[in-house]
Amino acid sequence: MTRLPKDLQDRIEVAFVDEETRRAVSTSLDKLWDGGINVGAAQLARAIVFLADGDVDKFWELRSRFMGDPRDLLCAANARLVNNEYWFSEPFSEMGPLKTDPGAG
Repeated sequence: MTRLPKDLQDRIEVAFVDEETRRAVSTSLDKLWDGGINVGAAQLARAIVFLADGDVDKFWELRSRFMGDPRDLLCAANARLVNNEYWFSEPFSEMGPLKTDPGAG
């Protein structure tokens, strides 16, 4: 049973084409809930998937290093939001348009 929120599961389904990759991504992100990070697990997982944007190599790079500090990764992801008040703490559908989405500002 995964601890990933439904919106994140849906985003992974769309972003990563290969079933084996989706399973590996989901399993890896699920481990964020085991603790040891100074930000919310769902928040960090959303930011990683958002920044990777379907690029498997980028996902593994972000997942393994968190860019030195998870808060740095959140800042980088948040800078790409049109409405950047959410910091990936809300489901993707509640964040409004993302700068990488068609028609976003």
